[in-house]
Amino acid sequence: IEGMSFRTLFAGLGALVAVSAILSSLCWPDKPYPVLPVPKGDVDTNKTDETQVLMGDKDKEKQVDDEKEEDDPNDLKHLSFWGQFTSGVYLRLVIFFIVTSWWANFYIATVTTELGDQQLFSAEEQHNLTRWLSFLDAGAIVFAPLSGYMLDSVGFAATATTTLLVGALQQALLLMAGTSSTVMIVSFAVYALFRSFLFPYFFATLS
Repeated sequence: IEGMSFRTLFAGLGALVAVSAILSSLCWPDKPYPVLPVPKGDVDTNKTDETQVLMGDKDKEKQVDDEKEEDDPNDLKHLSFWGQFTSGVYLRLVIFFIVTSWWANFYIATVTTELGDQQLFSAEEQHNLTRWLSFLDAGAIVFAPLSGYMLDSVGFAATATTTLLVGALQQALLLMAGTSSTVMIVSFAVYALFRSFLFPYFFATLS
C-alpha cells in the first residue's frame, strides 16, 4: 500500500494471523473425550463397560452415525486404497482441485505479467495494484475459519458451491474492470476470499 512501510505492513499481517488463530480456536469443532478410570478385571470382560463409560449420549449418537456412514457411497474410509483411488468421489475431487487450484496459483503467479502486457495501467499503478494484491491475499486468512464453519454446518457440497461462485465472481469483476483500479482491487479482494475458501476445503477433504 502506498505510503506504508514494510515494517508496518508485516506488523499488520502478523496481527491478522493472530486474529485468525483466535477465531480458529473459537470455531474448532473437536473436543477430546474425557479420560475416566478403566474398570479393573479382565480386558475382554470390561471392554463393553469401558466403552460405555467413556461414551456419553452424544458420543453414542456419533457412533450410530458412523455406522450409517459405512453405507454412504460418498464415504471412502471403509474402502481399500484401490477402492478409494478408483471411486467416483475421488475422481470428482481430483478434477475439482486440478481446475481450481491450478487456476488460483497460475493467476497469482502471472498477474504482474498480465498487468504489464495489457498496458491498461501506468507502471506506478501496476506497482500499487500488485502491493494491494499481496496485502489482501495475506489478510484473507481471517476468513479461513468461515470456510471451516461452513464445512461443519452446511457440509462439503454447499461449501464447494460457494467457493466456485466466489471464483466466478472474481472472473466477472476482471472482465468488467477495464482501466478502473478500484474494480481491480475489489476483484483482488474477492480472489483472496476465494483462496481462503479453497485451501481449507482442500485440506478438509484429505481427512
